[in-house]
Amino acid sequence: MNPAIRNIFLCLLLWPLSQSHAQAYSSPHLEQLEACGQGDLKAFGLFTVGEGTLFRQDCGQPWDISQKEARGMTFRYEREVPAHAFAESAEYYLKRNGVSIGEPIRKFHQAYQAIDSGDTYAILYAPDKGLRLQLNGEDLATLEDDTLARQYFSIWLGDRPFDEDLKAELLGEPADSFW
Repeated sequence: MNPAIRNIFLCLLLWPLSQSHAQAYSSPHLEQLEACGQGDLKAFGLFTVGEGTLFRQDCGQPWDISQKEARGMTFRYEREVPAHAFAESAEYYLKRNGVSIGEPIRKFHQAYQAIDSGDTYAILYAPDKGLRLQLNGEDLATLEDDTLARQYFSIWLGDRPFDEDLKAELLGEPADSFW
């Protein structure tokens, strides 16, 4: 897939458009965590097409993707998205961050469903319990491999994330964006 097309897919598919989705989505897991930051996703560095929220136990601690701490992210959508688009985009950015795409991740990705406007996806990590994928509060799948579960966040927060400014915003740090 052409990298520009892949970035457009990520802009349109993996990030919500609602500014208030963190408050609108309720999960017992997220209620125990602190909202660390929200970040705008900019297509081509110009157009804001979405926003995501990161939740952690202690946002004041330095970020370490390998740390065994509870964490989560929410994504609220304002458009229809086909199921296959989630897996394709996620696999590209996982590979970009050095994560091997094996059977556990492929199985996890099979649980993605087509969504409609207003739907909310969440990914929720609990140490030694894995990564849960939820759609509108309903559990769809669990990635039980603890290392892979933590590495899943590399899509947005890894060494080679989709967007460095977005990563900084999610972590509650100032972005270095020219704009």
